[in-house]
Amino acid sequence: MKLNKPLLIFVFYILYTTQASSQDIIKLNNGKEYKCDIYEIKPDTIYFSLEFNGNISKTHILRSDVAFFSIKQIEKLKNDYDTAAYYSVIMNDGSTLKGKVISFDESSILISDNNLGAINIKAEKIKSIEKENPNAFLKIELNDGNVLNGKIIERKANVLVFKTDNLGVLDIPTKNIKKITEIDKTNMKNGEYWFPNPNSSRYFFSPSGISLKKGEGYYQNIYIGYNSVSYGVTDYFTIGGGVILPIAAFITPKVSFKIAPKFYMGAGTLLGIAPDNTVIGIAYGIATYGSIEHNITLGSGFGFYDDTFQEKPIITLAAMTRVSKRISLVTENWMVPYSDYEYVNG
Repeated sequence: MKLNKPLLIFVFYILYTTQASSQDIIKLNNGKEYKCDIYEIKPDTIYFSLEFNGNISKTHILRSDVAFFSIKQIEKLKNDYDTAAYYSVIMNDGSTLKGKVISFDESSILISDNNLGAINIKAEKIKSIEKENPNAFLKIELNDGNVLNGKIIERKANVLVFKTDNLGVLDIPTKNIKKITEIDKTNMKNGEYWFPNPNSSRYFFSPSGISLKKGEGYYQNIYIGYNSVSYGVTDYFTIGGGVILPIAAFITPKVSFKIAPKFYMGAGTLLGIAPDNTVIGIAYGIATYGSIEHNITLGSGFGFYDDTFQEKPIITLAAMTRVSKRISLVTENWMVPYSDYEYVNG
């Protein structure tokens, strides 16, 4: 059966829709709409960048010509705004503000930072806004190198009241805090924090149905010649790629979803380009049962060579279990169909 390049269409469609959904929007008085990235807003002008003919171009437009504009981070804030909640606001320059959002409009937010007081921030300078979970189990890294695990039970001026499992309730000056990270309490083992399994989205080579989170990524090297990277574009879509020196290059898009508390499903392709420009690879579906620490995955897919699929599927069965903080046991098994050929010496 013929491929007719559907996998290429799938890859570019996913990339396009993922990018478009995360962009800012400018709508003009004449009805024309731009999906773009706004990087500066002045009283009379909006400056933005957008893709045109495969290139990123910077331009601007008068606000008198604009009927409406929206910035993705403001739209996200509208959807989950809570006057009682605390937010983490990460700026484009890497700095972070933490506190209550007092108010916001289409182009700015006013936040009461825990250390700096009330600050007005231009929306186009914001990389992300995340609402803090009031019941979250947290890891607090202090400037002196100490690490505390527990929950925030009260916020005072310049002080966090923090309840730990082993030290009781502590008053921590916010100026002494280097970083606060939400963690899964189930990763606490005998009073020690185990970092989440960094290999949950794959086994030795084959993927699992568990996706990388947005912004997560990894680099893999096998025997020097095999090099690959993967990145979570969203919580449901991962894009990867790499090279097998010196014979091939490949990309590996994958979509996956959590269907039930311990059940994940996904689909994707390994799309490779051989030195003679032949397209080779596998289009697959996968199902995973378990957690990020202990799971098993059944996968099935059809290999293809240029424009033709193989008639019989490839089947994979893989599993992993974590036995210590730094050691997991992994098995990966491939059942590859083959055809019998009669060789005649003539």
